[in-house]
Amino acid sequence: MSFQAWGSFSILDTSASAGTWFKGNPDDNIKDPQVQGWLQTADNALDPQLRKDNYRKALQRISEQAYWAPLFNYSMNYAYVSDLNFKPYPDELPRFVLSSWK
Repeated sequence: MSFQAWGSFSILDTSASAGTWFKGNPDDNIKDPQVQGWLQTADNALDPQLRKDNYRKALQRISEQAYWAPLFNYSMNYAYVSDLNFKPYPDELPRFVLSSWK
């Protein structure tokens, strides 16, 4: 087991994070071929039930084998003043480089 974090751009969907850690990528420390297959099938499925079934299988094996233990969830908070040109984005990543003083 390893400690990893992936914000998945605040998208609460398995496809936005599970593949990062369990589809055979360089960050996949487990390399479980079953999990990789289920995620590949689910990620590419157009049939919602096929997608759901394969993500369920993958996440069940991941949790049963303790490949991943989510420890926390965090939110992004911003503080700003009326003198600052700041635009928040849907992915919750602040782009301070695009901000400026009025």
